[in-house]
Amino acid sequence: MAALAGGSVGGFDLALGAGSPAQGGEDLAAFFQAIIRGHKLVCEPAAVGYHPHYREYQRLRKQIYNYGIGLTAYLTKSMLENPRLLFDFIPKALFAPSLILRAVASKDGKRLTRYPRELVMLKLKGMLYGPPAYFYSRWTMRNVSRNFAPDEAVQTSIGAKEASVLAYHIHDREEGIYS
Repeated sequence: MAALAGGSVGGFDLALGAGSPAQGGEDLAAFFQAIIRGHKLVCEPAAVGYHPHYREYQRLRKQIYNYGIGLTAYLTKSMLENPRLLFDFIPKALFAPSLILRAVASKDGKRLTRYPRELVMLKLKGMLYGPPAYFYSRWTMRNVSRNFAPDEAVQTSIGAKEASVLAYHIHDREEGIYS
């Protein structure tokens, strides 16, 4: 994360944050930017990241749906910032849904994976919503920063751990989009 800290990558995109309409993907976008700008990613075994793992199926459904949104929101951001990658991306994007569906399809009456088909469909549904969610999130962040505080003040006003906890509390209060 030295490239992020040094500013050569540009930091995390608030429009992709977990509490935003885009539901996440800011870490993927930052890593992608670091790689395409010539930086290397290395593994730090002592680093710790926290992600909730829910026991309740309804919360898992919501999490899977939100992961789908965040994935395609991140991909939308990446294509907007790197249009030269679009021609490489389009064939992969057209092929991806069939690959995802094939992963849970039946073959000779046997399932290829134990991952529930309902969750795959929820992730695909979220993936369809990701691009418009990203545009809405950008619009929202632009208005928030214009009306309340400069981006730097928003980013540093609370710590990362508090922001993460706040984002998950916001998620817990949302209802019905993913069902």
